[in-house]
Amino acid sequence: MKGDFTRSTFRKDKHYNKVKMQQGRVQIDADFNEQIDILGHYSKTSLRDIIGESGAPSENAGFEIMPFLDNGTGEVGYHIGNGRYYVDGILVENEGIKIIENGIDKINLFNAKKPIRSTIIK
Repeated sequence: MKGDFTRSTFRKDKHYNKVKMQQGRVQIDADFNEQIDILGHYSKTSLRDIIGESGAPSENAGFEIMPFLDNGTGEVGYHIGNGRYYVDGILVENEGIKIIENGIDKINLFNAKKPIRSTIIK
């Protein structure tokens, strides 16, 4: 993101949990930016600790892969379902069903180099 930002003051090794404003002091954007960075780090770390490496809510698990056969061409395609999923504490969302057709053989969806443990949140 482009912008005219001052220095980044957030350091996770300092373990700060808030930035306090002082009466009579000039307010600078670095203070606000640091507070946002503290909250972002807390949120991501908390989600990672609670959910684990990856997981989805049980009522709206996203990215379900469903094969289908195109009756017109006889080729196999895939629907990738909509919903939410968390990967390493980061929310990823699929707003609508995505369709992958013609050339699915170029994308090997089931050949992961590292197995991923999933957790369904109830």
